[in-house]
Amino acid sequence: MNLIKFKYLYILNMYRYLILITIALLCIFLYKSNKPEHYINLIDNGSFKDGAFSPNNLGTNYGNSVIKLINPGESSYILEQTHVSEGYKLNTTVVPNISYKLSTWVAYKSWDGNKNTFHISFSKKCGKNTINTNPGKIISTKTINNTVWDYRTFIFSIPNNSDGRVEIYIGYKPSATSGLRYYTDIKLEKYYELINNLPSKKGLLLFLSGFHDESLKDTSLVWKDISMNGNDMHFNSPISKESKSLVLENSALLGPSDKIIPNENQFVIVWSGVMDEFSVGDLIEIYANNKYGRGIKISYKNSVGINNKLIISIGREIIEYNIGIVHKHTQYAVIKDNKKIILLVDGYIIKGNTNPSINYPLEINNKPALFNKNGLLKGTIDFLVIYNKEYNKSDILSIKKFLTNYKVDLSTIISTPNSCKKEIEHYVENTKTINSCPFNITNKNNPCNSIECKNIDWNKKPYSTKCLSNIKSYCKETKDGFCDSFTNNNVCKSSNKILNSLTKPEVKGKPLVKDKPEVKDKPEVNDKPEVNDKPEVKDKPEVKDKPEVKAKPLVKSKIIYKPNTFESDINSFPKIDMSKYIRKDKIPCWGCNLK
Repeated sequence: MNLIKFKYLYILNMYRYLILITIALLCIFLYKSNKPEHYINLIDNGSFKDGAFSPNNLGTNYGNSVIKLINPGESSYILEQTHVSEGYKLNTTVVPNISYKLSTWVAYKSWDGNKNTFHISFSKKCGKNTINTNPGKIISTKTINNTVWDYRTFIFSIPNNSDGRVEIYIGYKPSATSGLRYYTDIKLEKYYELINNLPSKKGLLLFLSGFHDESLKDTSLVWKDISMNGNDMHFNSPISKESKSLVLENSALLGPSDKIIPNENQFVIVWSGVMDEFSVGDLIEIYANNKYGRGIKISYKNSVGINNKLIISIGREIIEYNIGIVHKHTQYAVIKDNKKIILLVDGYIIKGNTNPSINYPLEINNKPALFNKNGLLKGTIDFLVIYNKEYNKSDILSIKKFLTNYKVDLSTIISTPNSCKKEIEHYVENTKTINSCPFNITNKNNPCNSIECKNIDWNKKPYSTKCLSNIKSYCKETKDGFCDSFTNNNVCKSSNKILNSLTKPEVKGKPLVKDKPEVKDKPEVNDKPEVNDKPEVKDKPEVKDKPEVKAKPLVKSKIIYKPNTFESDINSFPKIDMSKYIRKDKIPCWGCNLK
């Protein structure tokens, strides 16, 4: 009896153990399945490689077939749908509150039905499913062998209360009586609204940016992850933002270490910024449960000039790199490719003091990753990006270029003049009189274009006071030949000498004194007798012993000429034939209007 009871209890305990093991395995499966996906296309074999349907394809394929046809996709095969097909059904899982982009190439042949390219049903935890039917937006078009292919996309967001299941129909209820539809390169991928042009999105886990206000805000406590994976960085005190960069002055926590680095064999950590000299501290630390008590730690040991080091500690390995100048903007990338660690600085591979092979598990745990431990590291950071995938050097260079483009301010490189004319109507109004303008018409600032001289007849004088004031201002700033009619400047020196000489009457029996400076302070002498037998003395200095020989004061004419007053009129001068004194073509000035 005791033996039977013992066997019974043994079998009962075995069943209990089996049940517990099954529950544990189920929990592990559910935990893994609830973690965010990291594959760029959630539709497996959307290009029908080897003539096969996608593993995501479920249900009947009545009216659907895979055929060979030249197309713009990634394989030689396409999906052909006849008018009797109800659609090509695909099932997959997604993450709630995330945006996705569904895309495909589509072509039609004698098709008379609708063009419902996409039909999506979101399964909810409670309530009815959400359904969307959309023809898709045409992004580009290609013609191959007389067949026109449209590349169509549809961007949508998963509801918060979704259970993660999505049902997709490609070509839904066509309502057609004849014709064919062709599809290839069916893709469902995450849509990154703020960084959609990022060249490498596969495996993107974290994207912190100082150039996006949606990511980094001054005085905030959070640096938001715009990859929409929820890997935000949380600070213990308000942050400072300077020149679109985070100022390193306090520490912060990221998400669980095994969420930041879920694949310890392949990952990429990219960051850029400027570090202070003599700054020593840990940039980031990922925790693990291995016997070495260390997961992944990236540290700076800065001195002055080029004597600066980056230290990567991973497991039992400690690798030092001489990285040169750090107080200039620099981009770094740490790559883990299975057993190797690679460091790139501004796209160049830097060799460390050792080159270890990491052939043991790190066992990264779920302890929150730590950024800038104790706030010891000083400087600025503008980007921090993490991938759950190994990328090669060319991929890193494309990411580097993408990040660098954010720092380029095109307004400081390209400076184009303003080609828009102001007050264009004003210039149009004056086109009728521009031919009679005596000033240089190639200068848009000439008085003919001014409001003060608007509708002035330049052949009738005197001009208005406002117009004369405008002429005066123009002639002070501009060399224009016609200004000599109003001012006695030195632009036309030969002509001015003649005009000046003509204002001085000759003394009988004595040659005309030319170029004699005017004596303003002495009174005018009109009664001095003429001296006929004494030769004229020119440019002779005053001799004190001969008081009789003095500079003769200028004898002024009855016409008073005020050379610096614009109100004087050119017609106040005597009518003189200028050709008698100087040839017209020898006048040394441009634009003289002498007739």
